[in-house]
Amino acid sequence: MAKIVTLEEKIAKAVENARKKAEAEGLDEATTQEMVNEAVEKAKAAYEKSAKEKIASYTVHVKNNPDFCGIGAGGIQFANGEATVTSGRMAEWFREHDGYEVITK
Repeated sequence: MAKIVTLEEKIAKAVENARKKAEAEGLDEATTQEMVNEAVEKAKAAYEKSAKEKIASYTVHVKNNPDFCGIGAGGIQFANGEATVTSGRMAEWFREHDGYEVITK
């Protein structure tokens, strides 16, 4: 499974790369700071775009027990045979097992 990279990690890496590039090019501190600021803004924009694309929601229906209320696999709470999950991994688990219908929102 892919490692989840935090915004702070993305920013730290962007700063490091910008500073290395500026040093290799022999830039002064003011120009280096401009490069760092630009890299940080790009990292933030990329992170926000990625976060928006990854957030998905799934509705899981219990086919054989439409009145089920309780805790299902992975600690998912069902009410009246339905649960909402945001984990793609959990949605896949329910898809792979008989008795469930998964709808992507």
